[in-house]
Amino acid sequence: MNETPVVKDRSSQTTESAFRRALEDWRQYVIYAGFVAIFIFFSLSLSEKGFLDPNNLLNIVRQTAMIAIMAVGMTFVLSAGEIDLSIGAVVGLTSVTTAPEQFVFRTVYSRYSR
Repeated sequence: MNETPVVKDRSSQTTESAFRRALEDWRQYVIYAGFVAIFIFFSLSLSEKGFLDPNNLLNIVRQTAMIAIMAVGMTFVLSAGEIDLSIGAVVGLTSVTTAPEQFVFRTVYSRYSR
């Protein structure tokens, strides 16, 4: 009477346990679900106006890129225990120093350029 041992599929156990943990820690994932819900709402309500147009999505990414980079940098600074809230001063200094350079070298279109 040789009985072969029953081998359970580990991938299904892992998937079930990960799903169970996600349900137990649902508060961690509420922000992601809210983001997806808002994105779906606007994509359905503004679909005929070009919300999901690739140019519009690229424009949204371009507009949020600088703030996202600053937020990641500030997260590193604050998590290291260094409380430094001078990001506004750095952004102001950067814009003041790069604006004349862009005007002189014409890297940005201006209707007042020569």
